[in-house]
Amino acid sequence: MESFLYHCVNATLGALEVSSEAPVGPFVWLLHSAVIRLTERAPHTGVCYAAGTPSLDLLKKYATNDAVHQNAVFSEGFVVCTMSAEKAVAQLEQKYSNAFFVLHAGDPSNPRCCAAKLSDLSMYSEEEEVLFPTGQQFRLKSMKRVSISQLREELGLRPAIEVGEQPVLVIEMDATDEFWSIADDFLSDDGGLAEVEQIFRNRLTSDERLFGPTHASVGMAKGALARLLQKEGRHSEAELLYLDSLEKLKVQLGNDHDTVATCLHGLAMVYHSQGKLDVAEPLYRESLKIRKQRLGNEHPEVANSLNNLALLYQALRRFTAAQPLFEESLKIRKQHFGAESLDVAKSLACLAGLYQAWRKYALAEPLLGESLKIRQQLQGSTHPEVAIALSRLAALYRAQGKPSAAEPLLEESLGIQRETLGGDHLALVATLTSLAGLYKSLGKYAAAEPLYVEALRIRRLRLGDGHPDVALSLSGLATLYKAQGRFTAAEPLYEESLRIARAQPGLAAHAAEAASLNGLAAMHSAEGVRSVPPVC
Repeated sequence: MESFLYHCVNATLGALEVSSEAPVGPFVWLLHSAVIRLTERAPHTGVCYAAGTPSLDLLKKYATNDAVHQNAVFSEGFVVCTMSAEKAVAQLEQKYSNAFFVLHAGDPSNPRCCAAKLSDLSMYSEEEEVLFPTGQQFRLKSMKRVSISQLREELGLRPAIEVGEQPVLVIEMDATDEFWSIADDFLSDDGGLAEVEQIFRNRLTSDERLFGPTHASVGMAKGALARLLQKEGRHSEAELLYLDSLEKLKVQLGNDHDTVATCLHGLAMVYHSQGKLDVAEPLYRESLKIRKQRLGNEHPEVANSLNNLALLYQALRRFTAAQPLFEESLKIRKQHFGAESLDVAKSLACLAGLYQAWRKYALAEPLLGESLKIRQQLQGSTHPEVAIALSRLAALYRAQGKPSAAEPLLEESLGIQRETLGGDHLALVATLTSLAGLYKSLGKYAAAEPLYVEALRIRRLRLGDGHPDVALSLSGLATLYKAQGRFTAAEPLYEESLRIARAQPGLAAHAAEAASLNGLAAMHSAEGVRSVPPVC
């Protein structure tokens, strides 16, 4: 017997648009949640069927070869489907629909990808209807056009009686949850992070209500939110979320799941940023081991793990340990993405950074040049990432004692960033500071000062007055004033920088503290004062 819900939902959708979920969406969500959470039976993870009438625009998207080739993701309008192929085909024969969907529910660890069987809540054991959550996403698997008689034959059903030759579009899809893949795209942009944070927190709240506080999906949500907070420099908050996420994921998925590896990697990055390199190293290693076991030695995520572990070794000045890891990461990315890809450009820049720190400048320069060339070809000469590549090359020239070669590159970089990102973007700060430092080294104090001031203003605006990066900017401006002999202007900046740095963990805070102490010591020495503030 068909369920009351089946009739209600289809009557409503039939009277409106098949893509309209507003009238029934909340009711379907509640019932799906009830089936998943309140019954002890496993969700439906097999095949189910639906007859639908996609819009013309959606049909055009389906019709492109790229959609199938790239496994495009769509969010369908239907929420009710059936385990009965006969019932779904009957709707086609009655000309209610023009497309037949073969839907694969899956991944029982994530109920957002599973269909709820109405028989679990119904008094009728023969119920065949199933529900997907409202807004369910599906990854396109295959698509073809056949007659209904051919479709019936393929499904092992009885032959059609009257409309056997009616053509129909058969669309096969896998249920998926692409939220966090899309979320990673949000994280690649420094702008609008406050809005993204709210989206992440809403998803976390939704998962906690739908699945309960200990579910793996909640762990994934907390891990993603931790990545966002880490990107904003809120390392202490990120650490707590990662630890909580890791605990949930290990219980639900096991110690060697690739999602656990992602969480370990993120936690390692937090400790790395805080200067806790001895704590970060075993986490990077554990994440790398899991990824190699689960994904294979040549997976892009393995390349990411190798790259960050190499960066840690570089920070420890263990250059000989870092070099083969950078090289292996570069090799994987070339094999996976191609020799002229953005991921390869990143690896080239990282390996060049190692050689620069190692003072092997002759090896670094061609790598940075190649990285810059790839970005210019793929992204255009005015892309913000091209600006960063120009800044890296300028830093190498400065290290080689070639300020005249570095200056135009930094000026070009800053011009690109102002044009493409606006005047208040955090990405400007590094270039402003580098160019100001170059001007200071050349004695161009009047040109350097407004750049230091602008960098400080942006960091205060975007990060808050107590952020360790603000301490670095204060120290940089104070150092300029000290070089000019403007000690009364420099001293309060050093002291403010020192107060911020001592209240914060992390590499930036340590660097600001050291710079402030050294600056105060040098300044007081020049004034004939021997004592400096004690190190706490």
